[in-house]
Amino acid sequence: MNMSRPPSSFLQLKENDTGLIKCQNVIILSATNDDELEKQWSCLLELSNTNKILVPMAPFVTKQLQTTLSDIEIAQPLSKICSEFPDVCIGCYRTSRTGQCIITFNGKDEERTDSAVEKLCHLFHPSAFYEIMK
Repeated sequence: MNMSRPPSSFLQLKENDTGLIKCQNVIILSATNDDELEKQWSCLLELSNTNKILVPMAPFVTKQLQTTLSDIEIAQPLSKICSEFPDVCIGCYRTSRTGQCIITFNGKDEERTDSAVEKLCHLFHPSAFYEIMK
């Protein structure tokens, strides 16, 4: 019987049976329960501090708007904003079939993310959207 072979870039990160595996730029936590996950997460944090395996990056900025506007009303303006702000990930979903629409803006640059939110808000009447605070 042949077993699959890991790629040449496969690397076991720590020898002490934590189950952390790195393959190119992906780190796999193979935990099957909370205790194992906590152990692997602690190990990963320790490795990131000592071996510089993980490079710290700026966190994502998330803004959420809620509206009662229909999908048809917001689709074209939202599409335009997506093309104007390619560095901001924009998505939307309904809370239910007839519920409010939640529009989410995720980006690395807070100023750009805020600009995308403001741009959408300025395309509609002032009370069309309100921001969801987390």
